[in-house]
Amino acid sequence: QGSIFDTENGTGSTANSGVISVGGTAVFDIVAGTFDNPGTIKLMGGGSGNVANLQVGSTVTLDGGGAIAMTIGGGFGANTGESDDPLTTRHLINMDNTISGDGTVGGGFDFTNDGTIETNNSTSSHGGTIDIGLVVNPPMAPIGSFVNNGTVRADDSGTVVFGQDGMGESFTNQGSIDVASTGDLTKMEIAG
Repeated sequence: QGSIFDTENGTGSTANSGVISVGGTAVFDIVAGTFDNPGTIKLMGGGSGNVANLQVGSTVTLDGGGAIAMTIGGGFGANTGESDDPLTTRHLINMDNTISGDGTVGGGFDFTNDGTIETNNSTSSHGGTIDIGLVVNPPMAPIGSFVNNGTVRADDSGTVVFGQDGMGESFTNQGSIDVASTGDLTKMEIAG
């Protein structure tokens, strides 16, 4: 494993107005609190053992209207947003950030999305694959839940996958789930 950067109480009274870059094998761990992010957190994993991780401990709220931009090119295993303890359910609340690119979000935590989750971003002209998968390390890990009050979008040539086969995750949609294609193969998949 690469470097680990912990923020113990969100951003406190300050904010991330710039860019935090998390390279492959590195971990950015938000232990608790509100993380005020009008800037960008870049997860720059490439998959195959070169995974960039955003970890959540306790209850974490993303605020500030910024972005979590996951590099496109390594598939849903390239970047992860997951619990910092695979045996304990955590809670991530995305108030208004845009989470995009290649990655798996929701591993081992309850995830409430009031912002935007989409497949594409400026890291590539190709579509990304984002998996809202709520299990980190079955069968011992807790199974999380996903509540969408915001927007989940499969952009042109992108893929959104909800869940993992046979895991029994809970998904509740009270927002918008849409496919925005201009002709390229664009997919929305629900695991069974």
